[in-house]
Amino acid sequence: MIQWLAWDTRMLGVSAGRLLPTSGVFNVEPDELNAYDLILARVSQRNIDEIGRLESLGFRYIGQDIELERPNTSLSVSSNDSICLSIRHLHHVSPDFDIQGFVIDDSRFMLDPVCNALLDYGFWDRVFVEHCESFADVVVCAIDENNRLSGFISCLNKDDCIEMFLVAVHPKYQGCGVGAILMREVINMAYQDGLPVRTSAMASNIRALNFYLKNNFVIKSGEVVLHRWRREK
Repeated sequence: MIQWLAWDTRMLGVSAGRLLPTSGVFNVEPDELNAYDLILARVSQRNIDEIGRLESLGFRYIGQDIELERPNTSLSVSSNDSICLSIRHLHHVSPDFDIQGFVIDDSRFMLDPVCNALLDYGFWDRVFVEHCESFADVVVCAIDENNRLSGFISCLNKDDCIEMFLVAVHPKYQGCGVGAILMREVINMAYQDGLPVRTSAMASNIRALNFYLKNNFVIKSGEVVLHRWRREK
């Protein structure tokens, strides 16, 4: 079964779908695959046979997506409080500050060279605005003294956790402690609600994984991400 991915289709300008398994097996006919420009598949890292079968059908390895969770414990996230930033929580509103130049290097869109070639300079800036206006339940934003966005975490409020869906720091502020300030804010939100925090990162993003593990996240599971293109765009 292939599920149409409306967001991917709209943002990339191609017909996109996700291949869904039945009892852990991806049953699909070649004609079904060729109905889409791009098909995403996510397979448990333990299911080696199924990964190999999908690769034989033209899927290409993009990366390994690691799910992490931080239990609802007391706060212990260090941050650089000398940075002059204001923290704002946006709930389905348009941002009223400057947003320019964001890049999320470990996204599957960036790791797939065909996808990457379809993204223009302002792609991730528009994604941020969409998260603020409609997609996320809350977006925690760090705004600098010039009213410019320096980093953000978009969150989904689930019954059993707060999910950090998208985490990004502007290239100008990377390595300055902005990520720690933002994550401390999200952890505080979750702590007050008695919920753990979950997120994911690609295994190739060693810096992000080390940051999460250092701050009491534990690895829960992993999925292999595969893309199949009907034709090169």
